[in-house]
Amino acid sequence: MKKIVLILVLFAFQSYVYADHLNGAWKLEEVNGEKVTEHVIQLFSNQFYTYSEFDPNNGDFIKAGGGTYLLENFRIQKFIEIDSEDPSLSNTSEIYRFLFLEDDVIKFTNLKDSSKFEIWKRIDESKNVEMAKCWRIHKKQDEGDKDWRVIEYAPRKTIKMLTDNYYQVLAFNKKTGEFVGSSGGTWTKSPTEFFTGATGGITTKKTAKYVENIDYFSKNPDNVGRSIEFNLRMVEGLWNHTGRQTDGKALLEIWMPYK
Repeated sequence: MKKIVLILVLFAFQSYVYADHLNGAWKLEEVNGEKVTEHVIQLFSNQFYTYSEFDPNNGDFIKAGGGTYLLENFRIQKFIEIDSEDPSLSNTSEIYRFLFLEDDVIKFTNLKDSSKFEIWKRIDESKNVEMAKCWRIHKKQDEGDKDWRVIEYAPRKTIKMLTDNYYQVLAFNKKTGEFVGSSGGTWTKSPTEFFTGATGGITTKKTAKYVENIDYFSKNPDNVGRSIEFNLRMVEGLWNHTGRQTDGKALLEIWMPYK
């Protein structure tokens, strides 16, 4: 009896370790033994995932998608919320076996046909506790409007996934399977500085600079290659995001961790 309990605990622990180790950015290297020429990048953050595919030569968008996932007994079940190519896949799920060939190489195998498999290589981690996670818009203030507009949980949503260096924005309607748009690339943030009042007052964070380097943009490919700078300030776990959008309009948003 003790041996059975020990085995169950071991499996649970391994699943937990793999779940944590999966967090980050992964690039598709092979499909059924064939090398992949397009950029197919998948971001994992605990129970959330997104993916994008684009031409690395010109940034032409090909497809994107995402949803949530569950790891159990060396299997990963993906609950698809959106697939830009096939709206009918929304609210369906897929199950794969997974195996870490090395610390930074993972193999996903089709559960029904073991001859079909994918090899992914890690290209980024998610050690930035403050930023590397799945976010959703909580409030937005449109240009010329003095009031903030609260954006409630709804099937129509916009999320932003961040690893330590990669990001993906994904807008869609989970209920209808409508794909609205996606963009992504890499991001950087200047080190947050601190200052203390001359009389020993409370230490306060200054606003940091957050930059998105756009690798693909489904709605407007002319934005590919641009670097857009924003102001970033974290207030009680909420991401205050201000600056200018790609069309030049003022952007004032508050993002919250997606749960």
